[in-house]
Amino acid sequence: MYILNNFKRKRSATTILAKNILFFLKWGINIILTGNRVKTVLLYPQLPSGKAVISKILVSLKCNVTNNPQKKHNLVIYWHDTTYRNPDQAIKSFAEKELVVNLNCTDISKSNVEKVFSEVFGYSSIVNPESIAGPMVKKNEVNASHDGVIVQGPRTSEQGFVYQKVINNELDEHFVVDMRIPVINGKMIFGYLKFKPITSRFANFTKNILNSKEPEVHTIEELLSGEEMGLIKEFCQRIGLDYGELDVLRDNDDKKIYIIDVNNTPTGPTVNKNLKKQCVNQMANLFNEEFIQN
Repeated sequence: MYILNNFKRKRSATTILAKNILFFLKWGINIILTGNRVKTVLLYPQLPSGKAVISKILVSLKCNVTNNPQKKHNLVIYWHDTTYRNPDQAIKSFAEKELVVNLNCTDISKSNVEKVFSEVFGYSSIVNPESIAGPMVKKNEVNASHDGVIVQGPRTSEQGFVYQKVINNELDEHFVVDMRIPVINGKMIFGYLKFKPITSRFANFTKNILNSKEPEVHTIEELLSGEEMGLIKEFCQRIGLDYGELDVLRDNDDKKIYIIDVNNTPTGPTVNKNLKKQCVNQMANLFNEEFIQN
């Protein structure tokens, strides 16, 4: 249902009307705050939740947000929270005349991420489960499943799953450490270190299981070499990620990095309130420079 925005989840007409009235009020406030120079960003076909990083970025930039393709806008972001995307005619029409952020990021399945990663970096984490005698990680193809499990080989490959080597990202006897790297038009300014209990190393990052060790924020130069940053930029170009976040592991044994997940609709950031504001402001400034001002 469209009034200003489209809400696809089952909602009452009263709720939809209330949300659109709220949108209109925010739009008016942004006009006042920006001196009638407010920018409108079309996120299509879905509206992001308030937990999405892009929502926080656009609030920081005092931008209006809509998913109504008929509404006048300054930027289009292809926003569809799914592993595989099939651009509809509206997206294709927009792409013929203007920039569509993440237009070509249509497959973030584990196998495609690994395929592009191996082409760019020249090595891979994928193993053949039928020929490996020992431990390996079994993961669902679908993004954000968080169902990884260490299994023993050799074993028969199951359809819909990928098998990877066990990357040694242990921090100590209690924790493993993951890197989350935000990327905006190929540029990176910082990354998060997320510490997970070894017993929950493949689980989603939540405060419930990680309240004993806070995430850390580091400059990108502290986390990656110049060569690694260049390869990540090329990886993003090839997989079509103009804006999003990468899950990266560094193996303590071979010292190499491995991109294990691509997130083109990221939520967070999962840091404390003060750090969150700083991180969002930095991302907002870069997003503004790369996409809004141009």
